Amino acid sequence: MFRNFLKYTFFVLLLANLNSIKAQNSPSYDDLIAKADSYFAKHDFYNAKTTYQLALQLDSNADYPKKKIEAIIKTLNDELDLRIIFEEKVEAAQKAYAQKDYEKAISFYKEAAKTIEYEEQPKIEIAKIEKEWNDLKIKQSNFKRLLAEAHEAKGKMDYALAIDKLNEANKLFPSRSEVLSEIAQLKLLLKQQNAKQEKFDHLLVVGDKRLGQDRFQDALENYQEAELLFPYDKKVKEQLMLVKKAIEVKDAYDLAIEKADAHYVALELDEAKAAYEEALKIWPEKTYPSNMLAKLDEAKQRKAYDLNRLNTDYADKIASADKYFDNQKYESAYDLYIRALNIKPEEEYPEKQIQKINKLLATGYIDIKCEIHENGIPLADAFIEVTENGISEEITVSANGRHKLKLKLNKNYLLKFKKEGYIHKIFAIDSHLPNDEDLNTVFTTDLSVELFPTCNIDLSFFDKPLANISYQESLRGFNYDFVTVEAAIRRVGQLKNECAQAIAEEKKLKKYEILLAEADSFKNTEEYFSSISSYQKAAAIFPEKQFPKEQILALNALVKRDKDYNLLIAAGDSKYAQGKLNDALFDYYKAKNLKPKAAYPQEKIKEIDNILAIQNEEEKVYQKQLHIADSLFDAKVWEEAITQYVKVIDLKKDEAYPKNKLAEAKSLLTAQNKLNASYQAAVDEGDIYFEKQSFPEARKAYLRANRLKPNEQYPLYKIEDINTIVEQGDIRRTNTRYRELIASADKLFSEKAYQVSLTQYQQALNLKPNEVYPPQQIAKIDKILKAQNDLDAKYKSYIKSADSTFYLDELSAARQVYLLAKELKPLEEYPQTQINRIDALLSDMNDLEQNYKDAIARADISFSEKKYSTARDDYNLSLTYKSAEAYPKQKIKEIDAILVQIRALEVAYQKAIKQADQNFALANYRAALPYYKEALKIKENEEYPKTKIVSIESILAKLAKQDTDYNEAIIEADKFYKQKQYNEALSFYTKARAIKPKEKYPPDQILRINRILESQFSLGEAYANALEKADGLFSEKKYQSALSPYQKASRLKPLEQYPKDQIIKIRELLGADEKEYQAFIKQGDDAYSIVNYQDAILAYESALGIFPNEAYPKMMLDKIDAKIRRESVVNLVITPEIISSGIEKRYTFRPIDYRDRKDNYILIELKTLSETRMRVFINFGKDDMKNGGYSVNMVQRDGYTKYFVRIDRQLRWKSEDNNWISLLPEGGDLEVNKIQISRDEKSN
Repeated sequence: MFRNFLKYTFFVLLLANLNSIKAQNSPSYDDLIAKADSYFAKHDFYNAKTTYQLALQLDSNADYPKKKIEAIIKTLNDELDLRIIFEEKVEAAQKAYAQKDYEKAISFYKEAAKTIEYEEQPKIEIAKIEKEWNDLKIKQSNFKRLLAEAHEAKGKMDYALAIDKLNEANKLFPSRSEVLSEIAQLKLLLKQQNAKQEKFDHLLVVGDKRLGQDRFQDALENYQEAELLFPYDKKVKEQLMLVKKAIEVKDAYDLAIEKADAHYVALELDEAKAAYEEALKIWPEKTYPSNMLAKLDEAKQRKAYDLNRLNTDYADKIASADKYFDNQKYESAYDLYIRALNIKPEEEYPEKQIQKINKLLATGYIDIKCEIHENGIPLADAFIEVTENGISEEITVSANGRHKLKLKLNKNYLLKFKKEGYIHKIFAIDSHLPNDEDLNTVFTTDLSVELFPTCNIDLSFFDKPLANISYQESLRGFNYDFVTVEAAIRRVGQLKNECAQAIAEEKKLKKYEILLAEADSFKNTEEYFSSISSYQKAAAIFPEKQFPKEQILALNALVKRDKDYNLLIAAGDSKYAQGKLNDALFDYYKAKNLKPKAAYPQEKIKEIDNILAIQNEEEKVYQKQLHIADSLFDAKVWEEAITQYVKVIDLKKDEAYPKNKLAEAKSLLTAQNKLNASYQAAVDEGDIYFEKQSFPEARKAYLRANRLKPNEQYPLYKIEDINTIVEQGDIRRTNTRYRELIASADKLFSEKAYQVSLTQYQQALNLKPNEVYPPQQIAKIDKILKAQNDLDAKYKSYIKSADSTFYLDELSAARQVYLLAKELKPLEEYPQTQINRIDALLSDMNDLEQNYKDAIARADISFSEKKYSTARDDYNLSLTYKSAEAYPKQKIKEIDAILVQIRALEVAYQKAIKQADQNFALANYRAALPYYKEALKIKENEEYPKTKIVSIESILAKLAKQDTDYNEAIIEADKFYKQKQYNEALSFYTKARAIKPKEKYPPDQILRINRILESQFSLGEAYANALEKADGLFSEKKYQSALSPYQKASRLKPLEQYPKDQIIKIRELLGADEKEYQAFIKQGDDAYSIVNYQDAILAYESALGIFPNEAYPKMMLDKIDAKIRRESVVNLVITPEIISSGIEKRYTFRPIDYRDRKDNYILIELKTLSETRMRVFINFGKDDMKNGGYSVNMVQRDGYTKYFVRIDRQLRWKSEDNNWISLLPEGGDLEVNKIQISRDEKSN
């Protein structure tokens, strides 16, 4: 049929060519012949034949075209069969090419080219395919190389390079699922690596930041965590060394600062300076020691300046006083000596001169030695406000917290002891004497007043006198009623404790709020564990508050959610990496449900969906091809099945099933070929033997062929033929064989070879199953063999029992059983061998028993002598002889318990001795004594504690005698002192001081007595001078100025009425101004006491506006100004400048050391340049970040107004390194004269 198709095609083409040529312009015969020859030479026979026919039409007699046409027809007829083969080969080549089987395609094209050599198409196609195949090989080589390079990069954990290599490979062969899957897995690994790297980099950045902030311990934790991620990273190693060094420096620096601060607080300025300089050497970049050194230099300069000024002032006052004294103007001299003494309280000269004047003026008074302290530590900058008859005078006490007051007799005084930031205490003093007492008497008393820091509770209890001090006849001196004061002392103690609790509670609340803010900050940055820690600390401060607990519960839920999320992500990543995409997809979806906004699970879901889509498409192709292969396999068309399985494997190289089926098909094909060959060989062999009448061999060969191919009939027919031929010969051979077997079996039976004879009887029975004799003989043999088996079983049972007993070391019992086995089988060697071994072992055991007993005896003796270590060694030795014995093990346990008890007693003894020795070294003998006694109880025979006890008892006896002698001297001295027998009292106080030189009381009393003995003098002239000065000023209507000398005169002679009357007149004349002045002073004092300097300054300035010459408001203003200057940390404005309304002006500065940020306030001096109501916004921050601020309403007044802002009350001022402050006026322009950041030193 195909041949007819080709013929038909040939004639169609011929006709088409003919018509085409006819359609052209009619060429000449020669032209046609030339053209036809050209076609013929090119083997284009169809066009050649057509052209020759056209030439023949022009010249019908021409032979040449006829011959050529005949040659062409013959060639075409000859070629027709080859053409069919050619077309089949080309079709096969095209099919192979379509299946990318280049090798087959080239082979078919080559065969086609050989079939018709002049055809060009096969050659062209071969060149094209070879090029394409070569390109494919290059691509495959590059693909394989890229996969190898990717694998190598993955091994080096260079996941980015591995992904690049796989992407290049994917470009060569796109959409290969194994490549895409590997890329996805590597991206996951890269992300994990990047996450690890990011965490590492983040830890380094945070660590570096904290290192820069001097938060060394936090930085150390960051670097250590980073080191766990990359243990061999060079930078983290360097940073760890750096931060550890920094911690060492910081610890040394903190120690030096602590030491320096302690000296500074104790006013040990030289020692403080040395310590601050040491701190600065340790850490030169720190500003705190430099600031403190500057303060120390300023303090020294101020001290030197003040000292020079004091010396000058003191010398001037002493010179003037001496002049008045020499001129017998005692009152003026007295005033100047008092002032000089206040300048230098320790100077003896003014004190002696005062005593002389007192003697000369002969007027009695109360000399009160006041001391203000806090827990026994003197308080500087404290005041005593003395009020008498409504007139108050404030006195500043010296730096040691002491001051002497001289109060007139027959007066009522209120003494108010106060200090800024502390509670005040008031004492009422009634200095009236009984009528029979001498008004010239000088009374002395001590008044020690403890103040403590104020707090936010009701302290109105202190607004009334705590005690009333009056003349006590029983003491013949001034004191308070102890019974009445007792209740006040208890209440003061209660209030002190309540205040301490309130301050502590305030600190707790502040810490609580800081922790909440910190927890919120951590929560916002999703640092949940740090946030929980801060909330837990806050909850520990106030357990009753629910908010931290609620937050902890909420955070724990978030932590659990994150933990579940991370576990799901980790599980998904792990399954993804293992290629379990559907399982991974499930985990990612669950993670997405926990955190719907999280990007990562959504990315992974999308990634897996893409891979699965590709895999599904590939799977369809794979399954279709696999079905074809399986169908061919089931049809047992092995060669075609093998071809199809190869194609299936190309689709999925890692699938085991097609590989297994391919191997199975190949195996089956090989087996089939081998089976056919074996079958034919067996049949041929059988035929040969059959022809030679070698029937057994032929039968074997045919049977072998039948086993190979059971369905083949030929071997069966041949076997049937052989059976018929052989059957007759078999009967004869059976009878002969039976007789031979019986004869041999009988002989073996007689020789007792029962097992062999049994076999031959059974063979004979098989030949002739109906014979009686063989079964009888078989029954006899079975009975004999059964008896033998029973004997063997009993023997084996004995041996097994004996062996078990032997291995349990029950040697005697084992020996008896071995003897029984030997009786059963005397010829067996094994029982006798074991009996010999047991005999040898029993002999050795007798030696072990003796060694064991000797070791136990030695151990028991050592134990009874309390030589526990030696005993323990011997008990252990005994166990080497008899390890199962319980007695030595029990004794070892007893010894271990005793040794533990002995060690515990030794530790207790050493501890007691150490405590005792430490107390003894510090001369705390009473504290040392019980420890020595305790040590002696632990070790009764130790000499050391006994010796120490005797020594202490001797020392205590001496101290007791010293106490007795001292107390007796003091009792006598006090008795004479009360009786005003001062010389006798002085003698006993001197004796007491000699007994106990370190006691403070005797020298104080000696000093008092010496002053009493020198305290009689007159004040008349001083009184007259004061009146003369006061009257002159009064006559000039300078009432305010006259008030002071009248008050002085009244103090000198309290019984004189005239100065009192004049004071009353002046008060009446001053009237409302005085009330307003006192109101402003009170406002100023109240504001100053709570550190509200702004209101205090306004009040004191207002008071000066009423009485410009008053010293007190001036003094307070100077005091505030000096305090502000002293506490300055940063000055931001040097010269005045104007800021327009609505314009924010920013002032920058270096961040203040965190040590100096506590108790900061800002002082700003501003002047309004507008009459409208104004306010100013004060902000602060760091770089471009605003961290807080205040707004202040402006006061409308002339000149500058001081404004104080407590910036320390804003948390971010202390927690951040702020470096700018800005002012923004609203409602008008303002002028800035000063911006100063200070630190309130009351906190130090």
